[in-house]
Amino acid sequence: MATSHSMIQALQMAAISTAAVITGASAALSFVVIPIELLAPPKIFTTQFSATIQKGKELLQTSSRATALTFVVLAWSCSQHSDVALASKWRYYATSAALMVAIAPYEILYVFPVNDRIGELGERLQGESLEEKEEKELRALMLSWRRRNLGRVTLVFAAAAVGLWSVVGG
Repeated sequence: MATSHSMIQALQMAAISTAAVITGASAALSFVVIPIELLAPPKIFTTQFSATIQKGKELLQTSSRATALTFVVLAWSCSQHSDVALASKWRYYATSAALMVAIAPYEILYVFPVNDRIGELGERLQGESLEEKEEKELRALMLSWRRRNLGRVTLVFAAAAVGLWSVVGG
């Protein structure tokens, strides 16, 4: 039995709007949260950054996975639909799902190593102060993190844009 039009519309709204919200929240980390955290001394900054990363993991990573799954369900539902025009849109949703799934390897390769190094420096700060060289490294890591996070933002934005295009232009 084919999924109803209203169910597909609900899945479209859920997947596309959630991807858009994730885009905004993740972009806010690079453009708002991290710059404010960088105003603090290194010990406070690394503690705040650790809390930010934990919240991001709880909220953004979880919602990204759910959004990817929603795009997969949407792709499958469309592919099985008797309406040929609607059935042809499955490729858009499969592309959006693939973009969402691509976030995980991107994070593993480019974001998590920076998180880990900042965490190491933060642990050192709990017992002692950093050398000037390490403080410069910490600041450089944060600037690097902000840029690398934008790669993640781009992937989610692209997933939302492809999904939206399937509704308004595809």
